[in-house]
Amino acid sequence: MKELNVLKRLMGLAVEWELIPLSPAHGVKSPRVAPGRVRYLQPGELRTVLEACPEWLRPIVGIAVATGMRRGEILGLRWLDIDPSGGRVLLPQTKNSEGRIVYLNSMAQQALSAVTRNGAKATDTVFNGAQITPENVSLAFLRACRAVSVSDFRFHDLRHTAASWTLAEIGRFRTLANNDLEHFRYQNDTARMRQDCRPLLNAHLIQTRSLWRGRDKERLTVVTLTREGKTLLEQAGERGTFYAGFVKPAEMAHDAAIYRMYQAEAARIAKEGGQVRRITLDYELKRRVYSPLAKERPRSEEYKKRQAEVAAQNGLKVVRGHIQLPDLRIEYEAANGEIARRDLELATPHYRGGQLASKAEAGFGFYASAGDRGRLSAVFDDHHITAEILSL
Repeated sequence: MKELNVLKRLMGLAVEWELIPLSPAHGVKSPRVAPGRVRYLQPGELRTVLEACPEWLRPIVGIAVATGMRRGEILGLRWLDIDPSGGRVLLPQTKNSEGRIVYLNSMAQQALSAVTRNGAKATDTVFNGAQITPENVSLAFLRACRAVSVSDFRFHDLRHTAASWTLAEIGRFRTLANNDLEHFRYQNDTARMRQDCRPLLNAHLIQTRSLWRGRDKERLTVVTLTREGKTLLEQAGERGTFYAGFVKPAEMAHDAAIYRMYQAEAARIAKEGGQVRRITLDYELKRRVYSPLAKERPRSEEYKKRQAEVAAQNGLKVVRGHIQLPDLRIEYEAANGEIARRDLELATPHYRGGQLASKAEAGFGFYASAGDRGRLSAVFDDHHITAEILSL
């Protein structure tokens, strides 16, 4: 791959310098890069490994995962490089001999707050001590992994863990808008998102597509898994159902908005002291519901009986002869320790009043864009639907 890129660049220069009339490499497509060694920690594994790490190592590991910084960058970090008010780290020189800015998410800030300064000068390194050397960091981390039976994992692999979590996030929601991914997952850190996503794109694990919406032709760029990305997650033993490939253009914007709906509801759950455990899209719910009913004759008494059983098994309701399916189901652990769930629907002006009434009767919560919320409120009033519409 590198050799081909060099050759294409040389041929391009030869054309530019008028040494040859046309590049023989013009139009030659680069082959797909086969996914290399992929090993990352799932969130549960990371917690277990952190608990096994010596206390001095934990903030180093936390920063590596949260920021993607290299071992040498972390150990060379000085107090003057940290900008607490801006929530960022200013690295004067990196492996590429260029300075760069690394933004700190909540996990990175928490890791740094665990390090006491103890009167250190601005030019002193954040992590110092006789035992804190590059070799000792890697060795102590390897011992911690072995202590909890985590195999085939090195300290350097930590910087790819967050990118792998991004891969799983994309797969769980099928279609994500690039802007939403940057905002919610990377706290608007464009450079960090590019750093994580570029290898995924190069390895053909994710793919992007753009579409233009509305009268103003607003551009929406979305990202989804490829089949290779989906296979990789499944082979890695990542929990959950994953989706690959693009849906119809008309459905892309709707599917991308489901991620925003999830983020809004997850924030509400967290504010109440809960913690999200699992999400399920309507694709999976449809499979669970329709497969058992496929052999039954519609509208027969046996069908109605089986329909009621299937609905009950999946925590759904039959309303006006149909099992009502939400766009998104969130299962979470409430503050009191009980497992609960919320079924959510992304309402659009295309819905008829009767459809919305059935979903409200099924107990679904509703979200809508700010522009659609006013129009939908009028529909709710006309059909005496008392459910609240929350804004995205």
